[in-house]
Amino acid sequence: MGWGPLLSRLHELRGQGGPLGAPVLLLTPAGPPFSLGLLLQQQQQQQQQQQQQQQKQQQQQQQQQQQQQQQQQQQQQQQQQQQQQQQQQQQQQQQQQNPSFH
Repeated sequence: MGWGPLLSRLHELRGQGGPLGAPVLLLTPAGPPFSLGLLLQQQQQQQQQQQQQQQKQQQQQQQQQQQQQQQQQQQQQQQQQQQQQQQQQQQQQQQQQNPSFH
């Protein structure tokens, strides 16, 4: 097959496209033509999936941060309780050291 028929076929395909450029056909080495439209759809789907995964990751990170904050609050409460216990012990020691004189 020479170049002539191929070129005329290309012109036909271009002619069908019209001003709006209806689906452009690419001739692949493998043979059957595939449209750019399909490629674009696949890429968009992949991007959407990636965005969804990123959103899930962000949600997981937020949950982890909330858990860490809760743990910190619990630790602070424990520290406060320990301080109160120390104060009570100090008060008891003071009472023992200062027996009231009758």
